[in-house]
Amino acid sequence: MNTNDLTHHKERMQSIYELVETASVEKCPEKDEEYTLRLRD
Repeated sequence: MNTNDLTHHKERMQSIYELVETASVEKCPEKDEEYTLRLRD
C-alpha cells in the first residue's frame, strides 16, 4: 500500500466521519471547520 492509497482511504474515512458528526456541528463549530477545510484540500 503506497502513500497515495493511504491518503485516499483517509479522505474517504473523513467523509464518513463528517456525515456521522453533522449532528454535533452546533456543539463543535471549530471542529467542523477543520473537517471542511481538510475535505476541500
